[in-house]
Amino acid sequence: MAIVRLNRRTSQSSPCACTCIGLTWVLNIFRTPETASIADVEETNDLETIPLRVYGPYRSEYGRLEEFPNLPPLLIIATGAGAGLVLDFVGFVRAKKITPKRPVKVCYSSASLALLQFVTNTLLAERTPGIQVETALTRHEELEMFNTTNQPKPELVIGRLDVKSIIRGVSEDTEVYFCGGGGINTLLREACAKRGMKYVGSAVQ
Repeated sequence: MAIVRLNRRTSQSSPCACTCIGLTWVLNIFRTPETASIADVEETNDLETIPLRVYGPYRSEYGRLEEFPNLPPLLIIATGAGAGLVLDFVGFVRAKKITPKRPVKVCYSSASLALLQFVTNTLLAERTPGIQVETALTRHEELEMFNTTNQPKPELVIGRLDVKSIIRGVSEDTEVYFCGGGGINTLLREACAKRGMKYVGSAVQ
Protein backbone atom coordinates (compact mmCIF):
# COMPACT_ATOMS: atom_id res chain seq x y z
CA MET A 1 0.00 0.00 0.00
CA ALA A 2 1.29 3.47 -0.84
CA ILE A 3 0.20 6.48 1.17
CA VAL A 4 0.74 9.89 -0.34
CA ARG A 5 1.12 13.13 1.58
CA LEU A 6 1.44 16.50 -0.16
CA ASN A 7 3.20 19.33 1.67
CA ARG A 8 3.63 22.92 0.58
CA ARG A 9 6.91 24.68 1.22
CA THR A 10 8.20 28.06 0.13
CA SER A 11 11.14 28.15 -2.24
CA GLN A 12 13.15 29.88 0.49
CA SER A 13 13.10 26.73 2.58
CA SER A 14 14.02 24.48 -0.30
CA PRO A 15 17.03 24.54 -2.64
CA CYS A 16 14.81 23.59 -5.56
CA ALA A 17 14.41 26.48 -8.00
CA CYS A 18 11.66 24.73 -9.91
CA THR A 19 8.84 27.07 -9.07
CA CYS A 20 7.13 29.93 -10.81
CA ILE A 21 5.31 31.50 -7.87
CA GLY A 22 7.63 30.87 -4.93
CA LEU A 23 6.07 27.55 -3.91
CA THR A 24 7.34 24.00 -4.06
CA TRP A 25 5.01 21.06 -3.59
CA VAL A 26 6.77 18.13 -1.95
CA LEU A 27 5.26 14.69 -2.44
CA ASN A 28 6.13 12.00 0.10
CA ILE A 29 5.31 8.37 -0.73
CA PHE A 30 5.21 6.02 2.25
CA ARG A 31 5.80 2.37 1.42
CA THR A 32 3.99 0.09 3.83
CA PRO A 33 1.61 -2.83 3.28
CA GLU A 34 0.06 -2.70 6.74
CA THR A 35 -0.88 0.82 7.75
CA ALA A 36 -3.98 2.55 6.47
CA SER A 37 -3.44 6.19 7.34
CA ILE A 38 -0.73 8.83 7.22
CA ALA A 39 -1.07 9.35 10.99
CA ASP A 40 -0.28 5.67 11.61
CA VAL A 41 2.72 5.87 9.32
CA GLU A 42 4.07 9.02 10.98
CA GLU A 43 3.88 7.38 14.41
CA THR A 44 6.47 4.80 13.38
CA ASN A 45 9.03 7.47 12.39
CA ASP A 46 11.22 4.81 10.84
CA LEU A 47 9.86 4.42 7.34
CA GLU A 48 11.81 5.59 4.34
CA THR A 49 10.21 8.39 2.34
CA ILE A 50 10.87 9.47 -1.22
CA PRO A 51 10.67 13.25 -1.74
CA LEU A 52 9.51 14.21 -5.23
CA ARG A 53 9.31 17.82 -6.39
CA VAL A 54 6.71 18.16 -9.10
CA TYR A 55 6.32 21.12 -11.47
CA GLY A 56 5.93 21.89 -15.14
CA PRO A 57 3.12 21.68 -17.69
CA TYR A 58 0.04 19.73 -16.72
CA ARG A 59 0.21 15.96 -17.13
CA SER A 60 -2.99 16.12 -19.15
CA GLU A 61 -3.91 17.54 -22.52
CA TYR A 62 -1.18 20.15 -21.96
CA GLY A 63 1.56 17.55 -21.44
CA ARG A 64 2.94 18.11 -24.94
CA LEU A 65 4.27 21.48 -23.76
CA GLU A 66 7.03 19.60 -21.94
CA GLU A 67 8.61 19.06 -25.35
CA PHE A 68 9.29 22.80 -25.53
CA PRO A 69 11.41 24.28 -27.13
CA ASN A 70 11.25 21.53 -29.76
CA LEU A 71 7.78 22.63 -30.81
CA PRO A 72 6.26 24.85 -33.52
CA PRO A 73 5.40 28.48 -32.66
CA LEU A 74 3.15 28.62 -29.59
CA LEU A 75 0.19 30.73 -28.55
CA ILE A 76 -0.80 30.09 -24.93
CA ILE A 77 -3.96 31.79 -23.70
CA ALA A 78 -5.71 31.72 -20.34
CA THR A 79 -8.56 33.61 -18.72
CA GLY A 80 -9.68 33.92 -15.12
CA ALA A 81 -9.29 30.69 -13.16
CA GLY A 82 -7.25 29.19 -16.00
CA ALA A 83 -4.23 31.25 -14.94
CA GLY A 84 -2.35 28.13 -13.88
CA LEU A 85 -1.64 27.26 -17.52
CA VAL A 86 0.34 30.44 -18.28
CA LEU A 87 1.97 30.56 -14.84
CA ASP A 88 3.06 26.94 -15.04
CA PHE A 89 4.39 27.23 -18.58
CA VAL A 90 6.46 30.36 -17.93
CA GLY A 91 7.74 28.91 -14.65
CA PHE A 92 8.74 25.72 -16.47
CA VAL A 93 10.66 27.71 -19.11
CA ARG A 94 12.48 29.74 -16.46
CA ALA A 95 13.36 26.75 -14.29
CA LYS A 96 14.80 24.91 -17.29
CA LYS A 97 16.45 28.11 -18.57
CA ILE A 98 14.99 27.44 -22.01
CA THR A 99 15.41 29.87 -24.88
CA PRO A 100 12.56 29.56 -27.41
CA LYS A 101 13.54 28.52 -30.92
CA ARG A 102 10.24 29.72 -32.39
CA PRO A 103 7.87 32.61 -31.54
CA VAL A 104 5.94 32.25 -28.27
CA LYS A 105 3.07 34.49 -27.18
CA VAL A 106 1.38 34.26 -23.78
CA CYS A 107 -1.99 35.97 -23.26
CA TYR A 108 -4.03 36.30 -20.08
CA SER A 109 -7.20 38.20 -19.18
CA SER A 110 -9.28 38.51 -16.03
CA ALA A 111 -12.15 40.57 -14.66
CA SER A 112 -10.41 40.59 -11.28
CA LEU A 113 -7.84 43.35 -10.99
CA ALA A 114 -6.15 41.65 -8.04
CA LEU A 115 -5.80 38.37 -9.94
CA LEU A 116 -4.62 40.14 -13.09
CA GLN A 117 -2.01 42.05 -11.10
CA PHE A 118 -0.77 38.87 -9.43
CA VAL A 119 -0.52 36.94 -12.69
CA THR A 120 1.09 39.85 -14.56
CA ASN A 121 3.65 40.47 -11.81
CA THR A 122 4.49 36.76 -11.72
CA LEU A 123 4.85 36.48 -15.50
CA LEU A 124 7.15 39.51 -15.46
CA ALA A 125 9.04 38.69 -12.26
CA GLU A 126 12.11 38.16 -14.41
CA ARG A 127 12.88 38.55 -18.06
CA THR A 128 12.06 35.56 -20.20
CA PRO A 129 13.73 36.10 -23.61
CA GLY A 130 11.68 35.10 -26.61
CA ILE A 131 8.29 35.13 -24.88
CA GLN A 132 5.83 37.95 -25.56
CA VAL A 133 3.30 38.62 -22.80
CA GLU A 134 -0.09 40.31 -23.27
CA THR A 135 -2.58 40.82 -20.45
CA ALA A 136 -6.07 42.28 -20.46
CA LEU A 137 -8.41 43.66 -17.80
CA THR A 138 -12.05 43.06 -18.65
CA ARG A 139 -13.14 46.08 -16.59
CA HIS A 140 -11.39 49.35 -15.85
CA GLU A 141 -10.40 50.76 -12.47
CA GLU A 142 -8.06 53.65 -11.75
CA LEU A 143 -5.45 51.48 -10.08
CA GLU A 144 -1.89 50.45 -10.83
CA MET A 145 -1.96 47.50 -13.21
CA PHE A 146 1.39 45.98 -12.35
CA ASN A 147 4.61 46.61 -10.50
CA THR A 148 6.64 49.28 -12.25
CA THR A 149 9.96 48.52 -10.57
CA ASN A 150 12.47 47.59 -13.26
CA GLN A 151 10.23 45.04 -14.93
CA PRO A 152 9.40 44.55 -18.59
CA LYS A 153 5.94 45.86 -19.37
CA PRO A 154 3.31 43.67 -21.02
CA GLU A 155 0.98 44.77 -23.73
CA LEU A 156 -1.92 45.77 -21.47
CA VAL A 157 -5.42 45.89 -22.92
CA ILE A 158 -8.54 47.32 -21.28
CA GLY A 159 -11.36 45.07 -22.41
CA ARG A 160 -11.54 41.47 -23.54
CA LEU A 161 -8.78 39.91 -25.58
CA ASP A 162 -9.70 39.96 -29.26
CA VAL A 163 -9.09 36.26 -29.77
CA LYS A 164 -10.02 36.26 -33.44
CA SER A 165 -7.51 39.03 -34.13
CA ILE A 166 -4.88 37.21 -32.08
CA ILE A 167 -5.41 34.02 -34.10
CA ARG A 168 -5.20 35.94 -37.37
CA GLY A 169 -1.90 37.43 -36.22
CA VAL A 170 0.00 34.15 -35.91
CA SER A 171 1.28 31.73 -38.52
CA GLU A 172 -0.73 28.66 -39.51
CA ASP A 173 1.84 26.28 -38.01
CA THR A 174 1.26 27.81 -34.55
CA GLU A 175 -0.08 25.49 -31.85
CA VAL A 176 -2.71 27.11 -29.62
CA TYR A 177 -3.28 26.11 -25.99
CA PHE A 178 -6.08 27.53 -23.85
CA CYS A 179 -7.52 27.20 -20.35
CA GLY A 180 -10.37 29.43 -19.21
CA GLY A 181 -13.96 30.41 -19.90
CA GLY A 182 -16.15 28.17 -22.03
CA GLY A 183 -17.21 30.94 -24.42
CA ILE A 184 -13.64 31.84 -25.36
CA ASN A 185 -12.78 28.16 -25.60
CA THR A 186 -15.48 27.76 -28.26
CA LEU A 187 -14.38 30.89 -30.15
CA LEU A 188 -10.76 29.77 -30.21
CA ARG A 189 -11.62 26.24 -31.31
CA GLU A 190 -13.68 27.58 -34.23
CA ALA A 191 -11.08 30.19 -35.22
CA CYS A 192 -8.28 27.62 -35.19
CA ALA A 193 -10.36 25.09 -37.14
CA LYS A 194 -10.94 27.64 -39.91
CA ARG A 195 -7.19 28.05 -40.32
CA GLY A 196 -6.35 24.38 -39.83
CA MET A 197 -4.35 25.09 -36.68
CA LYS A 198 -3.72 22.63 -33.86
CA TYR A 199 -5.84 23.60 -30.85
CA VAL A 200 -5.81 22.21 -27.32
CA GLY A 201 -8.27 23.75 -24.91
CA SER A 202 -10.35 23.16 -21.84
CA ALA A 203 -12.92 25.26 -20.03
CA VAL A 204 -12.94 26.27 -16.36
CA GLN A 205 -15.39 28.61 -14.66
